[in-house]
Amino acid sequence: MALSFALSGYASNEFPDFEDYANYLQIEIKTESSVITIEHGFKTSDELFAHNTFDLLSSISLVDDFCTVSITVKVRVGVDSNFIEVSATVSDIPCADVAAVAKRTIAQLKAGIQ
Repeated sequence: MALSFALSGYASNEFPDFEDYANYLQIEIKTESSVITIEHGFKTSDELFAHNTFDLLSSISLVDDFCTVSITVKVRVGVDSNFIEVSATVSDIPCADVAAVAKRTIAQLKAGIQ
């Protein structure tokens, strides 16, 4: 099994609107047969940091053997339109492990922002 992990991040003052939320979490799960995208906006960074996606991810039925999970966390900082965005992609993981891998990765991204 090949496992790759890429992490990137940047800061900017050009905050795009995401359904009127300043903070959001985006998860994309790619398999050979499908792409599932989950996007969730939060009014505050505290709401985002407290959010647990494990139950939702555990309920998704994936029929393929291997998946790629991409996660983006964006948080408004300070005033005006300053934000921090961090992203991670984990490739070639067993689809059965998506929820656990995503939970760990989201926790690491949140910790990096806090």
